[in-house]
Amino acid sequence: MTHHAARAARAARAARAARAALAALAALAALAALAPGRAAAQRAAPIVLPALTRPTIQQRFAPRDGALNLWLSGGAHIRDDYYTSLGGEVAASYFVSDGWGLELRYRELWTNLSDEATALRDRYGLVPDARPQRRGASLGALMPLGYAKALVGAQVVHIDPLVALHLGVVTADERFLPTLHLALSPTLLLRSGLKVRLDLGVTAQLEWRERGVVVTTGFLPMLGVGWGGTPGEIRARVGGGAP
Repeated sequence: MTHHAARAARAARAARAARAALAALAALAALAALAPGRAAAQRAAPIVLPALTRPTIQQRFAPRDGALNLWLSGGAHIRDDYYTSLGGEVAASYFVSDGWGLELRYRELWTNLSDEATALRDRYGLVPDARPQRRGASLGALMPLGYAKALVGAQVVHIDPLVALHLGVVTADERFLPTLHLALSPTLLLRSGLKVRLDLGVTAQLEWRERGVVVTTGFLPMLGVGWGGTPGEIRARVGGGAP
């Protein structure tokens, strides 16, 4: 190879290297120009989170919200004024929300003198100034204390503990007695809308007697059976649908 041919080959290789370097610089410049646009687009894109739902461990056996229940109960009213009564009661309750409800009660009483008062009447002819209570009506609020269930044998028992606070009036012969009724009412929830309630109540009445206004108190235990549910549950049961 002559001297001139070697110089020409070296010049050609140098030219190719220069063109490759220019192409690489152009590619780097293009990437540098695109990078800010991509970063801006990434910054402007909103972050979309998946919809979050509150986890539900288990549906309640008998929802309260909107539930209407009818009750039939029987029990006794043990008073501190020489009278004892056996009674029957009908009631209707409606839960405005899951946290509280309204209840209307009507009670019939069959009242007799206690054994001590009967002995005083028979021996000395003395009778108490109080009058026997005959019937009463009250309107009050129901407030749940939570929700519970227990395993009894192989059966799961659902319990709805309630507190009832009522104001009303009771008749005692010709007298009308304002009355306050406070009760703890644990309720056993059965299937098909049936319920069993043990009502452990205390009462206080105002009575106008010969010697003035007297406050009397009493213990009022009642055992009741009820039926009801939410409007959808009642329609399903009456229409023969699912319980």
